[in-house]
Amino acid sequence: MPGKRPPLASADLNLLVVFDTVVAERSVKAAAHKLGLTPSATSHALRRLRELLKDPILVRAPDGMVPTPRALALAAPLRQALSQIEKSLYSAEGFDPATARRTFTIAADDYGALVVLPDLLPRLAREAPGIDLVVVTSSRAIWTDLAETNVDLVIAPNAPDRADLRRSRLFDDRFVCLLRRAHADAVG
Repeated sequence: MPGKRPPLASADLNLLVVFDTVVAERSVKAAAHKLGLTPSATSHALRRLRELLKDPILVRAPDGMVPTPRALALAAPLRQALSQIEKSLYSAEGFDPATARRTFTIAADDYGALVVLPDLLPRLAREAPGIDLVVVTSSRAIWTDLAETNVDLVIAPNAPDRADLRRSRLFDDRFVCLLRRAHADAVG
C-alpha cells in the first residue's frame, strides 16, 4: 500500500547505532573505526539507512560530510533513545571498567582538560582499556547537552544545582597573578 509506513519490526535497529555514529563522526571511515566495522560495511549500512529514511543523511561539503536537516532533527532524539536502551540493557549487570567497551563523551574547557586528563588517561588505559574518550569543548548549551545525553560528563568550574544533574567536586584550585614590583597595576 503506497504511503504506508513499514512496521518497526521490519527495520534493522542496528542501523540506528550506525546512524548515531556516522552523524556524530561525520565520516564513514571514523564511524567504522568507532563501531569496529569495515568502512565497506559502514557504507552499506549508510546506504540502507538512506533508503529507510528516504534521505541522504550526510552530504559532501568542502569541509567534509555534513548532516542533512532531517539527520540533524533525528540525531538528538535517537541519541537519547539509544542511551536509554543502553542503560536499560546494562544497568542490571553493573559497570565493570575492566571489561566495559564504550565511548564516553566529556565536555571540558581547556583548563579542565589540562588539569584532569593527564592523570585520567594513563589510569583509564590501565584500568579500563576498552573505554574510549571523546573530549569536546564546553559550550553555552552544555547543561542541555548533558541532560539530553549528548555528553556523558562535564568538567566545569560551576554547575547548576538541578535535580536532574549529579555533581561531585573534583578539586579546589586558586589562581594567582604575578607582576613585577614596578608594574602599573601592582597593588601596594
